[in-house]
Amino acid sequence: FRTKGDIHEIQRIIDGKGAPSEVIVQTGHRIPYDPAIRLAGSTIVTVGNAVQTFEYELESAINENTTCIFFVAGAHLATPTLPLETVVRIAGKYKVPVVVDAAAQLPPLSNLWHFTKNAGADLVIFSGGKTFKGPQSTGLILGKSEWIEAVRANGSPFQRFARAFKVGKEEIAGITTAVERYVNHDHAAEFKSWEKVIDAWVAALSPISQLKVLREELNEAGQPIPRVAIHFPNHTALEVIAELQKLHPIVEVVHDFRNIIWLSADGLQEGEESVVLTQVKLALAKLGFKAP
Repeated sequence: FRTKGDIHEIQRIIDGKGAPSEVIVQTGHRIPYDPAIRLAGSTIVTVGNAVQTFEYELESAINENTTCIFFVAGAHLATPTLPLETVVRIAGKYKVPVVVDAAAQLPPLSNLWHFTKNAGADLVIFSGGKTFKGPQSTGLILGKSEWIEAVRANGSPFQRFARAFKVGKEEIAGITTAVERYVNHDHAAEFKSWEKVIDAWVAALSPISQLKVLREELNEAGQPIPRVAIHFPNHTALEVIAELQKLHPIVEVVHDFRNIIWLSADGLQEGEESVVLTQVKLALAKLGFKAP
């Protein structure tokens, strides 16, 4: 967005002589990954507060130095931020592009075109790992051709800023295969298999005294992937994780740093659900949690 694919402007950024660049981000969309914006030479301009963002706040932040508006998608974001459709409408008024971070926003499959074709964003970025299950070093950028070409200008044969982020031919083959597989996958059948695993885990863990075991319909990124939440009254999640780390194989879980861990089936191969259950039960038993 900053260079519009102009190789001369790309070189100026490398030399520290590029034009001023500001990227607008709502307070509720500040995430651990947004330092990458500053790494590209732009300044982050935060709008709104921890409670809400008003339209006038976004509009007032737009000026001649605004490169784009960065929007982080996901129902998991706690604060009431301006929805994407509103952001796109305001941005369009000033001809400012909108880029969406949708790294973990699959499923559903329709999200591959929702943010651009339906909501009107200029670019959307997905992780090549996560749901695609492709190489973790890859990603997928979709959107308007002019911006895709601007992205391409940062790569070979112009060995500029993006050289440090080179993706090899092996990773390209991997992400291509992963995307093709995902697009043609039977998602309904996979969802049913997740539900079966989650229900089995809930049934197996619920009888353990002093635990509250719940099924949740959304994962940590707000996507429709069911999971199990285990609440501990007298122990911290970190204590449980410490016990899991002592076992082989190790089971990694999501936690809240307090007293909840979550189990999810979407990253498992067939048959691994029983391994997860066994290891979790062993870790719980070490802490005194046993079924009657």
